Amino acid sequence: MTKLKISYGIIFIILICGAAYSLYLGDDLRYLDEEHYYQIAENLSSQFSYSISGDESTAFRPPGYPILLSAFMYIGADIFHLRMLNFIFLGLCIIFLAKIIEKLYSTRAAIISSCLVLAYPVLFYTSSTLYPQIFAAFLLLAFLFQLVTKTASTWLYILMGINYAILILTIPVFLLLLPIIGIWAIYSNKDIKIKHIFALLISVSIVVGVWTVRNYLVFNSFILTSSNAGTVLLLGNSENTTPNSGTNADISKYQQQTIGMNEVDRDKYFSSQAIKFMLEDPVRTIERYTLKFINYFNYRNNIRIKSESSKAKDMLMLATYGTLLGLLIIRLLLFVRYKVSRFELLLLSLYVCSGLIYAIFFTRIRFRLPFDFLLIGMVAIFLDNVITTWQNSNSR
Repeated sequence: MTKLKISYGIIFIILICGAAYSLYLGDDLRYLDEEHYYQIAENLSSQFSYSISGDESTAFRPPGYPILLSAFMYIGADIFHLRMLNFIFLGLCIIFLAKIIEKLYSTRAAIISSCLVLAYPVLFYTSSTLYPQIFAAFLLLAFLFQLVTKTASTWLYILMGINYAILILTIPVFLLLLPIIGIWAIYSNKDIKIKHIFALLISVSIVVGVWTVRNYLVFNSFILTSSNAGTVLLLGNSENTTPNSGTNADISKYQQQTIGMNEVDRDKYFSSQAIKFMLEDPVRTIERYTLKFINYFNYRNNIRIKSESSKAKDMLMLATYGTLLGLLIIRLLLFVRYKVSRFELLLLSLYVCSGLIYAIFFTRIRFRLPFDFLLIGMVAIFLDNVITTWQNSNSR
């Protein structure tokens, strides 16, 4: 703990500022998604019903984050406490990222990573919302911390499987990233055996399977994680979609056709219309996909809530994210001088592939944030290597 006292000091600052900001915000929820997560959690804690309206069951939102919120609401937590929960998870993200980097590289690199988190204010802002991204980042970093543990055991991989299953049930895109992690683990850790991979996959399947079975019993339809895939697919693939439109894309003409449908049938209809649109002009679809992927690395998004958008915020995001991304690009250009380690290769693969997956639907800064911790990790390792090189050259 003494070596990382700067990191713990940063966490203390974040928690104090987070408490003050949460008090300032009060009970107002600024975004529709926040309202959905809160309403589901409220109904879970009071009625033990996974529902937005309180009357009809839903699978529209993945269950990981609402279930977490409901557990705390059941014991009396209000919106202030739920926001503080996110700030606590942000602090835990700093700890896990620092511990991983200290274990594999150096204490200095670990401290740099903590300072970079503090210098990236969008993470603080997101912690003040009832969004699942910070919780997902915590689960991801906790999983990676377990992954780099040298001593492999069946019980460890069962625990890792449960961890990753909750991550999938929080942000389903992580299901598609599991093969990358599995391949990297097999080739990077000789202690890992087939039984360990099997234990991980079985535990993931059981935990996710419980939710999938619930959905089948409630809706008489196969829904792996959530019933909003068609909605986000159509938002990202319709005649009114632009690379940065996100949820602002006008799909009202499709929504009119679904009046009277339940959420499962509506989701299937949206999926079919999105696929039909993509197949009508494959060249246009590829071009739009490419632009959406590029937009994944944007410093700003067009958002509906104008009060939450400003030129100053955009410039701050450009300065902070632009610096991190620029340093990563420089690091990659200097790959001959600074060899890319296996762990860096994993982080880079997850970062890029997450964008490739989200570009199938649509891309937003918020979706990228759990992976921005990986970007921060790569930049911290690079800066530590640069400092080491500079110190060695001056000592000659």
